Amino acid sequence: MHHRLRALSLFACLPLSACADASGSDGGGDATAGDDANADADAGSGGGTSDVTTSGGATTADAGGSGPDVGAGSSGGETGGGTPSAGAFPQGLAVASPTASLGMPALPPGTTAIARGHDGLAAAREAMAGASLMPGKPYAVKQAELAAMVAGLDCDLVLGPVAYGFNPMCYGPWLDYQNHPDAPMGMATDGQLPSGDLGLWIESDPGGQACASVKLNALVDEVALKVDWGLYLAANLQCTMVVDGVAMPDPGAEVDATAAVAASLGASNPGVTVGRAVVARQDDDAGRSVYRYEIELSVDQGGPTPVAMTSTMVHSADLVDAADYRGRVWSRFDHTGPADESYAYSLAYAQDATGLRYDLQGASYAAGAADPFDADGAMDFGVAFQGGATRAAVALDPSTGSADLVFAWQAGMFDGAARVFNVGIDFDAPDHGVGCGFFGFGPPFDAGGASAGSIDTFICNWAGPGNQHAGEIGWAQKQCMETDASGLFVATESRIAYAPVNDCDSTADPAFAYRDPTQMAYSNAPIARDLVELASDPDYGAWAPPAAP
Repeated sequence: MHHRLRALSLFACLPLSACADASGSDGGGDATAGDDANADADAGSGGGTSDVTTSGGATTADAGGSGPDVGAGSSGGETGGGTPSAGAFPQGLAVASPTASLGMPALPPGTTAIARGHDGLAAAREAMAGASLMPGKPYAVKQAELAAMVAGLDCDLVLGPVAYGFNPMCYGPWLDYQNHPDAPMGMATDGQLPSGDLGLWIESDPGGQACASVKLNALVDEVALKVDWGLYLAANLQCTMVVDGVAMPDPGAEVDATAAVAASLGASNPGVTVGRAVVARQDDDAGRSVYRYEIELSVDQGGPTPVAMTSTMVHSADLVDAADYRGRVWSRFDHTGPADESYAYSLAYAQDATGLRYDLQGASYAAGAADPFDADGAMDFGVAFQGGATRAAVALDPSTGSADLVFAWQAGMFDGAARVFNVGIDFDAPDHGVGCGFFGFGPPFDAGGASAGSIDTFICNWAGPGNQHAGEIGWAQKQCMETDASGLFVATESRIAYAPVNDCDSTADPAFAYRDPTQMAYSNAPIARDLVELASDPDYGAWAPPAAP
């Protein structure tokens, strides 16, 4: 599916001219939010790599390009003359929903143009007062914040919450029903379907946003916030090194920045304790630098026990072209939420001549559960999870902005299917986007691994009486969207109607009645199935599942 995604994307580098050319012609790992070449240089890209090493206390930059001007860097009011390494951090990597509002009110003052992808890092720096880990921020704002931190321009970081989540009213509301036609003999025919089971039930949320958009935003924001912790803390570590004039380590060496990171975070985050903040450079591997970040901290989030976090990032970049990179970030949070749960995620990423690819997998666990990572930091779903599991994957062509993505989620380990979004978004102008989302059910998360994220069927009666989960094989809900003048994605086509009965159609069941939270009285208006068959839908035919990073 060819989608020119120029304003916002899930894990994308936008606008496209701000990304490093994956073919290597640009020669650097740009990480700006705009088109300004001078701002690109400020962000730490330059031409070629600028890996920094130390030898006998002297700081030198590898051949291949000049470093950024970091004289204005700050951490607690200090400035320094360190030089960030273009190959030491995945510049351009961030997680945000592709259907986030272009006019999102969560933007810092003066940064609307940044979110729309029209301005450079220099303007972003003027608008920002440090960075914060808060849900709902558009990609370009995250990109600008991370780039400024990596360049040593502003190390201030407000940690914010770990736990976040909400379910929009239009998606899966509870539903009271009467005279359910599938109720077996002797089973009550009246009752209530729990929230979360009805898919795209109402076309739009109360604010007018397409239901597929607002639900995808909610899903992505919940997991993106936790990924932000891993990325922003690694960026903060590098920021303190740049400000203090400490070079990245030579192969086989490491830098312990625990004290510097503790001082930086402590300025804005009372109750934070940093136990470890270390970056090591491993031996180069087949012409690639390899850096490993390890961070451990605890922070008071108002619960009986401080939230404890451990995070590791292994980042590998080509020694000649730092924009050719790959790696993985994996983190674990303990003592989260009122149930004192643990949460873990693993994000694999890669950027090369074929584009950008990402695969994020995460799940909640009982307190004290075994570490759910394998030796390489990938999620091991053989460790029983509870409460929910998610997977987000994307493939992006940085030369055109084409993007296809998958989001799959599951409420518990023993559910027989995962809920799945397959979405493609196309921006034909920086402030105008169109796209389509498909919702259905697919393979579960289980001991064999994460859900494949494919839509196999649509299950109309998931939790009602006499339910059967074979569903309508090969069918799904479809909603196409377009941005309006305010930047919201609004529905242009909705093929989402169905009745919550086994055959998805209540036209032959006149006694069946229902009401959702928007209705005061029951309605027995017949609901005819209006879904799409994926095999014959042209928009779905243009969609392709993302390849592994």
